[in-house]
Amino acid sequence: MNTEEKTEIKFENLVKLDQRQLEQLSEGRLTFVDHPTKGQRRVDTRSAYVNTFGMEMTEEEKALFN
Repeated sequence: MNTEEKTEIKFENLVKLDQRQLEQLSEGRLTFVDHPTKGQRRVDTRSAYVNTFGMEMTEEEKALFN
C-alpha cells in the first residue's frame, strides 16, 4: 500500500455491504448502493476497506462468526 496516497475517507459516507453486494464488488458490477441517510449513492471502486481482527480473536470476535 502506498503510504503517501492521500485518500480522504469520510465515515459518514461509508455503508456496510451485504453478501450480494460483496459478490458484485468482486465481479466489478457494483455501481450504486443505498445509503441510510443520503439515498442512492455511486460506489467509489478505486479501493475497498475491510475490518480486521488480531491473529488471535477474542471470544467476542469469534461469536460474530457463529
